[in-house]
Amino acid sequence: MMNFRRAVLRNFPAIAIALVISVTFAVSAIPAALGQSNPPTQAQNPPVQTEVGPDPYVEGEIAFLKAALDVTPAQAAQWDKVAGAMRENSRDTQQLYDKLPSDPTQPQTAVQRAELQLESAELSTQEAKRFLDAFRPFYASLSLDQKATADKLLGQSPQYAAPPPPNQAPPPAPAPR
Repeated sequence: MMNFRRAVLRNFPAIAIALVISVTFAVSAIPAALGQSNPPTQAQNPPVQTEVGPDPYVEGEIAFLKAALDVTPAQAAQWDKVAGAMRENSRDTQQLYDKLPSDPTQPQTAVQRAELQLESAELSTQEAKRFLDAFRPFYASLSLDQKATADKLLGQSPQYAAPPPPNQAPPPAPAPR
């Protein structure tokens, strides 16, 4: 069970992106599946309000990490900054998803797709910096046991490891079982 949690934490950004995009595409395809040729009017489909409150998934991650790291009252102020960075990152990501075309069948140009990829990469970098700025002082306040737990839970996934230096062969693949 712990390996599953680690895998989820390591792959959280990719999982969240895939889930939001899948749901967006699935929901936008419903009118076509029902045979509605005309898009819904504004009166039929009022604008969706994205600021409905905290994201339950992010709140769950925050609660899980706080409990797993056994945050002490002395560390609470630093932890609150980490939790705030996680919430702000979630809001920013949601705002980017809100910019996605509501109709997945609407053609996009190569330039539009490239611009969206660039915006996504820039947001990812900004969010990583925000999290690190909040997490670094919190990590410094942790005990050795807490640091070991943080290293396991928030460690780097092998799939995101740095590539080998130029002109050096990658390590051999594991032997098949």
